[in-house]
Amino acid sequence: MTNCNGTRALPACAMLGLVLVLVACDPCPTEDAIAELNSGAITRPEFESYLQSMDKRRLRTDASVPVEEGMRELLREYAATRILAAEGTAPTPPFEPVLYMSLKARYLVQYYRQRTGKRSREVTEEEALAAYEERLESRYTLPERIRFQHVFLRRDLHPPDELESLERKIVEEHRAGVPIVDLVAKYSESASKEHDGMVGPVFRGRLDESFEDQLYAQPVSDEPAVIRTELGSHIVLVVERKESRVLPFEEVKTQIVAGVIERKNEAERSEFFRTLSDRYGVVDRTEEECLGADEVVLSIKDRSVTRAELEDYLVRSAPFGDAHQSANPRARRSTVDGLVEFNLMYLDAVDQGLDQEPNFHERWRFSEMVMRAATALDERVRQWAESLDDEVVLEFYEQHEARFTLPRRLDLSYIFVPFGVQSPFEMQLRIEELKRVAVSEGFDSPVLAGRCAEESAICVNAGLVSTRDVGRISPKFQRAALALEAPGVSDPVKSENGLYVVAVHGAEDRRPMAPPDDMASIRARYVQFEEKSIVASIKERLLEENGFQVIAPLATDVDPEPGG
Repeated sequence: MTNCNGTRALPACAMLGLVLVLVACDPCPTEDAIAELNSGAITRPEFESYLQSMDKRRLRTDASVPVEEGMRELLREYAATRILAAEGTAPTPPFEPVLYMSLKARYLVQYYRQRTGKRSREVTEEEALAAYEERLESRYTLPERIRFQHVFLRRDLHPPDELESLERKIVEEHRAGVPIVDLVAKYSESASKEHDGMVGPVFRGRLDESFEDQLYAQPVSDEPAVIRTELGSHIVLVVERKESRVLPFEEVKTQIVAGVIERKNEAERSEFFRTLSDRYGVVDRTEEECLGADEVVLSIKDRSVTRAELEDYLVRSAPFGDAHQSANPRARRSTVDGLVEFNLMYLDAVDQGLDQEPNFHERWRFSEMVMRAATALDERVRQWAESLDDEVVLEFYEQHEARFTLPRRLDLSYIFVPFGVQSPFEMQLRIEELKRVAVSEGFDSPVLAGRCAEESAICVNAGLVSTRDVGRISPKFQRAALALEAPGVSDPVKSENGLYVVAVHGAEDRRPMAPPDDMASIRARYVQFEEKSIVASIKERLLEENGFQVIAPLATDVDPEPGG
C-alpha cells in the first residue's frame, strides 16, 4: 500500500505489527541505540519492551499510517514519558490498599489472569441432551403467560363505599367509549401507570396468587373485569394469553451448550477458590451484624479488615452516583466476594513466582514509569493553569463566548428501597409512604431519616447535579428527574435492585458564563479547551531541551498486506 506521496503505509489493522517491525530493522549504528537523550540513549530492546507493555488498542487507528512516521511518533511519546517519569512522584493509589490490594498487586493479578487465560470446552451431544431432559420442565417448558392492562385502586386510600363507586365509574366510562389508557392516567394508583397500565407478558406463578387465579379466569376481551385483592381493586382488560409450550431441543441447543460450559467453568472456578480459601485461611464474618466498627470481619492469610474499613471500601467501590449499591445485600456480597477472589489470585500468583518473572518486572516497570510521567505532566499542566493571565483567558472568552455556558443543574435527593421478601405491591406502599413523609417533613428531616432506617431504605442528598451527570446515574433516573418541571417528587421507579423516588428541590437553568462572577468557571473551561495543545507543547519542549534525536532507522520497507 502506497500513499499519494509515494511513501509506504500501514493499513489500520496492521498497526499492531509495528511492534514486530522493530525486530526486522537494520542494525543500529551504535550498538542497539535508536535515539539519543541527554540522560542516555534509548535502545531498540528497551523501546520494543515498552511497546509490548502497551495496551494494544492504543496502536489501532482508522487511518493508514506510514511505518516510519508511526514508529517515530511512538518513539517520541516514549522519550517524553521517560523524561517526565524522572521528575514525577510515585503513583498514588485511588484508596488505601485493602488486604493485599496495592497498585502493583492489581497489575500482578491482571498479569496472572493473562497467563491463566480461558479454557475452551467441548460439550457432547449426549451431555447437551441430558441437560435438556434434566431441565425440561423447569426451564424448557414455558408456562402459561398473560398480558393485561389495568387500573389499580388502592384499598388504603379509599373507604369501601368510595372504592366500589370508583370501580363502577371506571367500568361505565370504559363502556361509554373512554380509552383504557385515559382511565389509567386519570385513576390508576400503581407504578404500571408509567406504562399505560400495561403489564406483561408475565408467566403464571409470578403474580400474587389470589390475584393471579382470578386473572386467569378472565377471557381475552374488551370488557373490563373487576378483581379485588387485599391491597385494592384492579379493573382489568386481558390483552393476550398463551398456553404452556415445550421448547424443542434444536431450538435451545445453543443455549444449552453455553449453559453446560458455564456450569463446568463455574464448578471448576468455585473449587479453585475453595482450595485457595483453605490454603490461605480465609475467615469471612462480613455478614455478622453483631460485629462492631473496630472488629475484624474479613481476614486472609496474615492480613485483616475491620467493619469500618470494609464499609469504607464498599462505598468507594459503588458505581458513580449509585450510593445505595453499597447497602444492597446482593451488591455487598458480590463486592466482598470479588475482594476475596482478587486477594487469593494475588497470593497464588506470588506463590507461583509470577511476581519474579522478568516479563512481569519489565511490564510493571513501564507501567509505573507511565504513571510517574502522568503525575509530572498533571503538575506541569496545573502550574500552567495557575500562571494564566486573566487577560489571555478573557481574550479567548470574548472570541468564543458561545462555548462558555454553565449547564442546567438540579438540586436532587432520592429515596431507595431495595428488593426484599415483600411483594411488589407492598414495596410500592412502603416507598409511597416514605414519599409522603418526605413531602410533609422535608428530605433533611430526622423524621424521614428515622423512617428510612426502619424500612431499610436509603435517602441520599445528591446536591446540585448537572443534567448530564444525572444521565450517568441511569436513563430512568434522568427521565424521572427531568419530568419534574417544578420542585416535587416523582412516582416510584423500578431499578434492577429496588424501587426509588426522585425529588427535585430546585434548579439552576443553563446560562452563559459572564465575568467577573463566573471567572473561576471561565478559567476552568479555558483550561479544558487548551489542555490538549498545552500537553503537546510541553512534550515538544521537553524533547528539545533534552536533546532528543533519532539516530537509527526504525522500519524496513515491509509489505503490510498479507501475500502482498
